[in-house]
Amino acid sequence: MRAVLAGLVAMFAAWPAWAGIDAWTSLPSPGGGNATLINVIAASPANASTRYAATQAGIYVSRDGGQSWSRSNTGITPSPAGYYSVTDLAVAGSRLYITPSFLQKSIDGGASWQRTGWVSENPFALVLAADPKNPDVVYAGANAGVYKSSDGAATWQYLSGTLTVSAITVDPGNPQVVFRAVSSGIFRSTDAGKTWSQVSTQLTSVKTIVVDPKNSMNVYAGTNGAGVYKSSDGGNTWQAINRCMPQGRCAPLTMDAVWVKSIIVDPGNPAIVYLGATEGLYRSTDGGANWTEANNGPLGVNAMMLDPVNRDTVIGAWGGQLHSYTFGAPSDFDRIFNWAEAAYPQFFAPAGAQTQVVSGYNARYYAGTKVYLGEQGGQVVVYGDVFGGLLFVGTTADLLPLAAAAGY
Repeated sequence: MRAVLAGLVAMFAAWPAWAGIDAWTSLPSPGGGNATLINVIAASPANASTRYAATQAGIYVSRDGGQSWSRSNTGITPSPAGYYSVTDLAVAGSRLYITPSFLQKSIDGGASWQRTGWVSENPFALVLAADPKNPDVVYAGANAGVYKSSDGAATWQYLSGTLTVSAITVDPGNPQVVFRAVSSGIFRSTDAGKTWSQVSTQLTSVKTIVVDPKNSMNVYAGTNGAGVYKSSDGGNTWQAINRCMPQGRCAPLTMDAVWVKSIIVDPGNPAIVYLGATEGLYRSTDGGANWTEANNGPLGVNAMMLDPVNRDTVIGAWGGQLHSYTFGAPSDFDRIFNWAEAAYPQFFAPAGAQTQVVSGYNARYYAGTKVYLGEQGGQVVVYGDVFGGLLFVGTTADLLPLAAAAGY
């Protein structure tokens, strides 16, 4: 075993990750999918069976895991023209915030709605972000800067800016950090919105910003027409990560012209990142270094979420239709490897190494720590100088419950 693992030094070139089912499945859609444009889909963090859809016809709620949908506009104030279109939705426990419609909220999981302290048509609220640790704190990006409420949207305070805010997000790991995007670039606050500094003048067409829930240094920005960018230092610097591999699965090979509408970082394994774009669904298993186009057909994605019951399934909206795309579940040893990366980053870094199969062994090599993690016949081992060579750490039967308990 020692010789085989040592031999991996020369053989850790990319190896295919687990295979996906590679097919879209049509799902019941809000409004029956009859031209009801879906802008946002989300799940309740407290109840996996409860789903929300923000559409051009208002809010739809499913209480049975998406098998059926009911429109839930009770209490929503329509626009002066009589429309119920909802362009953004922020979920904070059982509390929901929606915009525009004078920026309204629900305190009963979407069953009914009420006006908030935001009663003006100018400034006009466009995008929302709720503090994941305090549902009373919500930020609104408007057509004239950014605003904040600390009392459940009863009152609002102007924070900064005069330009239209196209995207806003709160760092789930550190809610003091907030990002907003405008036409002149990206701004960041490290004190919950009190002060702001510009961290990018390059990214001027940002549609969405997402922070890695387990590593605040990793921040992704999806753009209108320029693909996706990533910061690995908390937003200080940004690089395009538009490499689309393998050849033949993406046309063109780079995604420089892709319009990215939504981004998901897998909370259980942040090395897995999904992009929903007008050109389709993309997936990375190495933190955005490479992407594969997951589509089997021309379906685009303008909004998406991970299925809260099966994290290998992406639920995507294109126009007024919902579809699911299920990737093949990882093997038991891959689940253990993914868990080990998150639980012991001092040994297995950088996370997201691909599993290789050599002479019957399944193994990952971690260039940052020069360590191997391997499995054969249900025996899990590690190899590296830090372990004094080869070390048996347990069986898959022993370790799988630990991985499952952590969500892998």
